[in-house]
Amino acid sequence: MTADQIAILALLAGLLAAFASGRLRLEAVALSGLALGGVAGLVPADRLFSGFANPAVITVVEILLIVRLLSRARLLEALVARLPARAAGAGRARAILVALSAALSSVMNNVGAFALMLPVVRAAARRAGLAPRSILLPVSYATLLGGLCTLIGTPPNLLASEALADATGEGFGFFAFALAGAPAALAGLAALLLWAPRVLDADPQEEEAASPGPVAAELTLPPGSALVGRTLAGLPRGFAVRAITRQGRAVSPLWPRTSLAAGDLLLAETEMPVLDALRAAGEVDLAAPAPLRESEAAQAVIAPASPLVGSPAGALAFLEDAGARLVAVGLGPRSRRLDGRLADLRLGVGDVLHLEGPPGALRRALGERDALLLAGADPGAGPVPPLWPLAAFALGVLAAGFGLADPAAAFGAVTLALMLGGALRLRPALASLDWGVIVMLAAMVPLGEAVASTGAAASLAAALAGLFPSGSTPLAVGAILLLAAALTPLVNNAALVVALAPVAVEFARASAAPPEPFLVALAIGASLDFLTPFGHHNNTLALGLGDYRFADFPRTGWPVLLASAAAAWCAILLFWI
Repeated sequence: MTADQIAILALLAGLLAAFASGRLRLEAVALSGLALGGVAGLVPADRLFSGFANPAVITVVEILLIVRLLSRARLLEALVARLPARAAGAGRARAILVALSAALSSVMNNVGAFALMLPVVRAAARRAGLAPRSILLPVSYATLLGGLCTLIGTPPNLLASEALADATGEGFGFFAFALAGAPAALAGLAALLLWAPRVLDADPQEEEAASPGPVAAELTLPPGSALVGRTLAGLPRGFAVRAITRQGRAVSPLWPRTSLAAGDLLLAETEMPVLDALRAAGEVDLAAPAPLRESEAAQAVIAPASPLVGSPAGALAFLEDAGARLVAVGLGPRSRRLDGRLADLRLGVGDVLHLEGPPGALRRALGERDALLLAGADPGAGPVPPLWPLAAFALGVLAAGFGLADPAAAFGAVTLALMLGGALRLRPALASLDWGVIVMLAAMVPLGEAVASTGAAASLAAALAGLFPSGSTPLAVGAILLLAAALTPLVNNAALVVALAPVAVEFARASAAPPEPFLVALAIGASLDFLTPFGHHNNTLALGLGDYRFADFPRTGWPVLLASAAAAWCAILLFWI
């Protein structure tokens, strides 16, 4: 290998390791890698920012804008919220919800489809008698499986199509991925519906014993409380005080024999049933002022694109303007230090906010910040929104699907129509996008091109091809599929496809085979993220909402992974080789 080839592969390996660590923001890692590539001469100066004009990146932006509009307008909620109510029995309700999720995800971003389904899923689960943990993870997996079937179902498919266009002059058709993606999705959904109830459905005794997860709440101690004078070691079970502010000063250090006094401001770690019981008995009050208007209890979850991600809980001060207040923040599985004030607690993707306030005002205030209201209002309630934006999106899908227009042009036209029709306000919509992922994609595209232009992809592919006997294209395709599936829990799936697409194309050439089966295998493998809660944002959201443990993901996902990977491999051999 030449020095440039070694350098670009080393840079790419370093970026993938940095992505996997999760300690740095995706866009910071990608931009740093792009800068290093430019300084080292691996990426030509005139190609440094070519990713921002890449059709795949533009299409992702358009789809995100459209899906955000549909989510805010509650168009799909109004249409599908009532469907699961007709299902007789928990099993049939679960099947309908999973099928709806997969169908939605086939024509929109995975995260958008999951966000659209969340309120519907929770309302339907209550009507069908399903616990949230028994359905949220299957719905998350269903959105990943549904995205396998079309060009726009998931960013890896778009990026694989761009790689094919660079290699052959023509990308994949809109429904080309369905040849392998549909069998993979059907096999995965079948395994999911057969296996998930065995793992996730607890018996009544286990369900009663299950903990809903800890929350952090800021409380005051009224003078007549039975907790006044109690020591920290003598507090009720499930109620722990992590910080005390007394007369404006922090009480430190805290010892088991530290006693509580009337008027103390407490930062407590507890569980919602314990907190509700203490509030009902008058033992504690919320520090936040009570809503001025009639209010209801509600829950919301912080979505990946929310500006609240990484912000302190003090950023939720806007709730008071909406006539609402924060009751508690679900801590989830992430280890976080609790001290000082609740306003200092950093928020993350999947954090559940327990709120009190008017549902309508909460929905508006939270929607502007990409926090999804989950409870406190019937998803199907309220006036039916206009359906023409949904019809415009459907026309865009049809135009792209039947080859009447390039996907970037088709969905660009839909975005323009929504803007001119007054349904989409472009400036606030653009400001609300998850630009970290978009910038990461745009920065990785020139680096992926450099892997090919330096000859590193050809050298690496030749080395890989030497591991397989002549004429073993099926084994080589299977190796690409398994490699992508093994790496995707650790690395963002889009970044993975950008990094490995040049290698897959050269691997095909070294194997004297067309590139299509290798790229399809790469895109599908990168989307089979069923083993960890942190590989995909949908799994992270499900983790925060469903009270899952880490072990629930591999226990539930391994049959889904095996079934969908095997079906995809067989379909690729049948249709592409």
